[in-house]
Amino acid sequence: MAAVLNSFNTGITLHKKDSNGNFKPIVAKTVIPNPNKPKKKQYVQDCL
Repeated sequence: MAAVLNSFNTGITLHKKDSNGNFKPIVAKTVIPNPNKPKKKQYVQDCL
């Protein structure tokens, strides 16, 4: 869901609460690793 919100520039960011009680944004990007199969998408989450 985070990748969809990011790709359509909705202005909404999902956050996850860590063990200390702080909220960290979930940033996921869509990557197409194989140019021979452009319909296959892989989602990668950036660590913050």
